[in-house]
Amino acid sequence: MPPTLILAYLLVLIGLVAANAIATLRIAGCEISTRRQKFGQFAIVWLVPFIGAAITLLLTRKAIEKGLGRYSPKTEEPEDLDVSKADYGGADGHD
Repeated sequence: MPPTLILAYLLVLIGLVAANAIATLRIAGCEISTRRQKFGQFAIVWLVPFIGAAITLLLTRKAIEKGLGRYSPKTEEPEDLDVSKADYGGADGHD
C-alpha cells in the first residue's frame, strides 16, 4: 500500500476520533439530558463513527441562558393589553 494512502487513512481516522471526542465532551457537559440519554448518545457516537458524532453534534441542546427576571429599560408595555369592563359586556363584568 502506498504511503500516501496510509497517510490519508490515518488522517481520516484522526478526524473521526476527534469528531467523536468533541461529541462526547458536548454530551458529558449537557445539563439537560438524563444519565440514560447520555449513555444512549455515547453509544451512538462510538458505535456509528462519523454519522453518530455528526447527528449528536447537530441535535445536542444547549442550556437556556437565564435572564435577570426583568425587562430592559427600552421595553415598553404593549398598549393592546388594556382591558376595560366594556370589553366584557357590562359594568359588573356579566351580561
